[in-house]
Amino acid sequence: MDALSCLIDDSSQQDCFEGLKLENFQLTHLTYADDLLVFGKANIKNLELFSNLAGLHLNLHKSTLLISSLANISPSISQALHIHNCSTKISYLGIPISLGRSKISDFSPLIEKVTNLLSDWKAKLLSFAGNWISDGSWSLPPPLSHSIKDTIYAILIAHNCHYHITWDNNENAYFKDFYNEHFSDSDVDWFQLIWHNKYSIRYSSCTWIAINGGLKTVEALRYRNIFIEDTSCPLCLGFLENCSHLLFECDYSFQLITMLIPHFKNFYLRPNIAQALHFIDGLNINRETKNANLLILHAAIYFIWNERNTKKFKGNDVCVTTLYKKISRAIYLKLNK
Repeated sequence: MDALSCLIDDSSQQDCFEGLKLENFQLTHLTYADDLLVFGKANIKNLELFSNLAGLHLNLHKSTLLISSLANISPSISQALHIHNCSTKISYLGIPISLGRSKISDFSPLIEKVTNLLSDWKAKLLSFAGNWISDGSWSLPPPLSHSIKDTIYAILIAHNCHYHITWDNNENAYFKDFYNEHFSDSDVDWFQLIWHNKYSIRYSSCTWIAINGGLKTVEALRYRNIFIEDTSCPLCLGFLENCSHLLFECDYSFQLITMLIPHFKNFYLRPNIAQALHFIDGLNINRETKNANLLILHAAIYFIWNERNTKKFKGNDVCVTTLYKKISRAIYLKLNK
């Protein structure tokens, strides 16, 4: 997806994909999970450009047109695209989507499907439990190992007890009870260093993905059995590309971070992301300055990853000084909002 984003946004080519423009702002695409929403001029040339970039071609048999009732050229659009399947609503991931306001009746198929699934689950669960309990005591099947049986026998079967939906003995559960139960794991020690008071969702999200091993580096792709011919770091061309090298063992990225935050010159060995976060947190500076330094660090991670993609997929690169000026301007605009 990073490669496709770079190709769509590449304005260096004469015939480039034309997104939606408003003064100095241009929107070409949005990515969410494994889905891609593309915004552009509605003409054949733009459609062919996207097909050539992505390798995706229009499947007329699986395509549906959603055209507003206010548009009086619906037949012309359908004929021009050779898509004759026109509708006012579609289903996306099981959820009905329509041009107008959705009605309760639109959700009837979804409600019926969920109800049937819950009924099947309930029947299987009750049948499963009923086969293992007889006359108020455990009646386990012989094939189970002794260790499993001992574990189950240690669980007391309660009688005449109240129903509890959650584990905190709360019979009248609310949505927040399920939410708190789902996110009951203790916070990691770097949580507040990423989502601090001055955070930018764009920059902090990139750091969060990186620290959790989500950046699609060469090493990360290998774990997914995706092998890349060129395994070297695009920024320094000297070492195997992985998250630790990219941030900040690489000469390029470490030089950049020391220019942005001179305190990092005190490191004898180059830090990883977690060490960089805790280093800033341990500096003897006030909270406002500390948050500003955290913002700079997250912005550096974001722009380093973007520069990596630009160089790898477009062949364009900039020097450390140019990227330093670009990040400095972005930080200035953020802090002076």
